Amino acid sequence: MSSQLPLDQVPGLILNIQDILDKNPPPPEAEVYLLPLFHGQDITVSLAQIQGTLKPHYHAAHDETIYVLAGNGQALVEGAWVDLAPGMVMHFQGTQVHAARAESGDKLVFLCHFVPGMKELDRVFVE
Repeated sequence: MSSQLPLDQVPGLILNIQDILDKNPPPPEAEVYLLPLFHGQDITVSLAQIQGTLKPHYHAAHDETIYVLAGNGQALVEGAWVDLAPGMVMHFQGTQVHAARAESGDKLVFLCHFVPGMKELDRVFVE
């Protein structure tokens, strides 16, 4: 998938995440690989694959909820690193600074839900 699917052009949407991961591996040198899945006015959903560190950042105009699908790592929450594992959900409002990193040698995979829909990448790094 090279671009987001517009929600207003499909009556429903069912995606197989494992198929998407198999067909879209991150480049070996990429620490962070963000793959847009779908976009609407009210929500954008992307698939993130972290093989290193996604540096501390915030979103100027969006809330973000992440759902960890695979791998282990940590998320930066209110200045402290918190362990992440499959099945965990985290939510970051507006300008709350956050980051993520994979365990050494592991790949951390999660769904990112942005509200409202994100027409352009809204990520402001803070360090």
